[in-house]
Amino acid sequence: MKDKLTTLEAAAAMVRDGDQIILSGDSGGSPSPMAAIRRLVHDGRKGLRLVGVVGATVNADLPIGAGAVASIDTCSVGMSPFARTGPNFARHCEAGRIKALDNT
Repeated sequence: MKDKLTTLEAAAAMVRDGDQIILSGDSGGSPSPMAAIRRLVHDGRKGLRLVGVVGATVNADLPIGAGAVASIDTCSVGMSPFARTGPNFARHCEAGRIKALDNT
């Protein structure tokens, strides 16, 4: 059987500009792999389409703030207890830099 383990760098390299990324809202103990998200930002990915399942948190706000996201489809980007919503998410929506789709 082929070994499926790989490095963080190799896994992040599989994601191309414009790809769709599915994120968890950290509900039920299923946190997103933040090291992989930071790696995508570091590698300069652009035009990503995020889908937040049961919402999103810093896992979406970070790449949005870095300019890596073109659109997000989620019910919320919450930062509780620190903020009502993700500051980068709010700023980029208000400026029209990302397309926000509501899937409530």
